[in-house]
Amino acid sequence: MAKCINGGFDNYFSDFPNLELIAEPGSFLVHSPVSLAVNVISGVKIPKSRVTQIEKDSSEEAYMYYLNQGTYGCFNCKILDHFTPIGEPLFPDSKKDGQTYPSIIWGPSCSRFDVIETGKQIRKLENGEWMFYPTMGAYTLVTASTFNGFELPENYHFIDEESL
Repeated sequence: MAKCINGGFDNYFSDFPNLELIAEPGSFLVHSPVSLAVNVISGVKIPKSRVTQIEKDSSEEAYMYYLNQGTYGCFNCKILDHFTPIGEPLFPDSKKDGQTYPSIIWGPSCSRFDVIETGKQIRKLENGEWMFYPTMGAYTLVTASTFNGFELPENYHFIDEESL
């Protein structure tokens, strides 16, 4: 990897012979291999205006969902790295997949900073369903805490046969 990076510097920055580079490619390399599956622990129907901040939307429905992980746990990347996680239901549901609603996805704490996604269009979710967040990066678990007694998730390692 260093050979490729140095070659790029020789190509693109040859006019700057004293240029020094400090890089942490580790975060880049493990961004895509780390995914997170989290559980919907609660959901509540709300007026759409709470999501859109448009008063005329108050007669339409929207939802707030609460997950078993939040910004004090495995979604700390929202605060520490200014990363925007984008999740989807882990399992499709042909009976529900057509209709979507504006939603806010929260972590389990009561903190106003524990918001994971806002204004997300998503199908109606039930308690116990799983959400899948791909490309969560290097620090998903190592910087997570057990704030307010919320447990850290179990780790499972997967690799397809083609990659072995």
